[in-house]
Amino acid sequence: MWRQLILFLSLCGLGGAAGAQPLEVDASSSSFEVSGHLSVSPLQTQFASPEDALSAYRSGQFEKLPAFMGRGMQKDAVWLAFDMHGARTLDESLVVQVGPAVLDHVAVWQADAAGRLSLIGSAGDQAPLNQVAVPGFKPSFALRLAGGAINTVLLRIQTTGTNTAIVKLYRAEHFPSVQATEGLLLGSALTAYLIMGIVALGMFWVLRERIYLLWLVMILVMASYAFMSTGMGYRYLHWDDLSNINKLTNAFLIAAFVTNLVFVNLLFNFKSLHRWLHRLFTSWAVLAPLLGIFGILLSSPALAALILSSLFLMTIVAVTGIVLQMVRRHPESLRYGPFFVLYLANVAASMLAANGMGLPLSEWTSSGAQVAGICNLLSLQVAMFSRAMDTRRKHAQERARLLTQLTQQNQELEARVEHRTVSLSRALHEVQQAASAQRHLLSMASHEFRTPAAWIKASLDSMDILKAQVPPEIAKRLTNMRQASVRMIDLANNLINEDRLHELSLKPHRAALDLRQLAVEVMARYSANPEVVANLPEGPLYVTGDPALLAIALHNLIDNALRHGRPHEPEHQRVSVSLKVLPGQVELQVADNGPGIPESQRESVFERYHAGPYRDFNDNEGKVSTSSGLGLSIVQDIAHAHGGQALVCHNQPHGAMLVLSLPI
Repeated sequence: MWRQLILFLSLCGLGGAAGAQPLEVDASSSSFEVSGHLSVSPLQTQFASPEDALSAYRSGQFEKLPAFMGRGMQKDAVWLAFDMHGARTLDESLVVQVGPAVLDHVAVWQADAAGRLSLIGSAGDQAPLNQVAVPGFKPSFALRLAGGAINTVLLRIQTTGTNTAIVKLYRAEHFPSVQATEGLLLGSALTAYLIMGIVALGMFWVLRERIYLLWLVMILVMASYAFMSTGMGYRYLHWDDLSNINKLTNAFLIAAFVTNLVFVNLLFNFKSLHRWLHRLFTSWAVLAPLLGIFGILLSSPALAALILSSLFLMTIVAVTGIVLQMVRRHPESLRYGPFFVLYLANVAASMLAANGMGLPLSEWTSSGAQVAGICNLLSLQVAMFSRAMDTRRKHAQERARLLTQLTQQNQELEARVEHRTVSLSRALHEVQQAASAQRHLLSMASHEFRTPAAWIKASLDSMDILKAQVPPEIAKRLTNMRQASVRMIDLANNLINEDRLHELSLKPHRAALDLRQLAVEVMARYSANPEVVANLPEGPLYVTGDPALLAIALHNLIDNALRHGRPHEPEHQRVSVSLKVLPGQVELQVADNGPGIPESQRESVFERYHAGPYRDFNDNEGKVSTSSGLGLSIVQDIAHAHGGQALVCHNQPHGAMLVLSLPI
């Protein structure tokens, strides 16, 4: 197992002190500089136990550190040590933090002046999280410094990859705020990655160009690597096999380098610089992941060093290519090249320092690379926006050209349509005149038919007193004539109501009205019929509507229920009219105890001229008769005119309930 760790071994400053004076811990500081007080075990020297390491340190075998250390690709453990002296007589509670977060194992011992060692604990991303005493984004340990005494802190760091580290010392009461600040910064960085990823996804979704897809992949890969390398993956994800943390971190590291350099090749158009340069980047983008997989599986430091060397060389080549494009006045290179060069240069410097190749590795080196990386990402985000805006401008120009052509064609089409419109207007006027004449004739005929039909019905009703004196055959014929006159009257009324509805729909007369009082007035017409009852609330119920139209609707609902009810059944009331208030609406319900309406016909009963068959219970022979098919369609039209609807429900235990629903 291997990995590239960009780690540090100092708190502040570029040079370490050469003396062996212990670190003075007093009450004036919340954090303490370990630089100059830290020592490291000699290269290629291993100790069998912490006692051996402590003895070697106190005998002067450890090497005093400057402000940095880089030892290249090694697997050997590194021992660090420093002394602390309590300046006060009171005990001090301290926290020592060892970074970075991707260290495998860190163990800490504390020794007093007599050399007695006590294990403080162990941490690292290969240590189970439930065994870590002090939770933190980096391995952290709680120390107890006796007042006025000198104690030695001994650290054993076992990791795979480049042996580098950073040690910080804090007062215990200030450590939570340090962790909170670090968590806030990490959360802000991941939030920025998320926002850029969403924007990149939107640009790719709209423009469908591969560079935006590559930009999205690069953001996701870099965000994933940041999540893993800062210890958030170890802290917040539960891993059954902790070795997968190293493998995944290494994979994201290689993927981040690959996507960055492929993006450089595409954005700065290295193909125009030299075709072999473009082929080099393309080939390396394919070869590097394969080598990375072998390096992860084999855990070979030599192979890892080879991959890191190739990454460093490709970084230098990329910087050179960008500079050459800037010299050639390539637009993308002039606008966004400096930030990318600064970022890649900082990454290369960090790699050299971490591998002990002469450059000083300090906290500023890491911070500089991170700041340059953020600036580079922001610059690239601007580049992607500019590229998208250029694409949109080109699309706008193309749309303008096509719109000009379309306008010319539309003008020609309008000339032809105008002539056709005049013909259609003339034909429509003739149709409207014919419809108006037809409606006038139908209305006049309905009025004329209703009057003689009413006379016929009245005459037949008056002949009921002779019912016992006439033969059954004649009585049956008289009953049929009465039913025919009733049907003619209903048909004439429906035709008149439909014509009135048409006129009122053109000029509706809306006003606030008491729906209960309207129902009472309509029910007065059926006062002589004991089979029609009302179930109305006591107080008024106000809605906005046309009283004439609503009265027509209620009349049609009651007449329809009377036609379909079962007469002379005292256990079941024939027709029931009720008002029900619901949230935001009121329902006018008319129920009968007839055969009901089948489920298959409930959607079509309100269609015009739909006259579903029903059993006429006044007919002793059980003949099937039909209605005009206009009454319920008029109810539906009135409901829609008031912003409501007409519904059909089942009436328990049998029958149908028709509902007129109106908004309050």
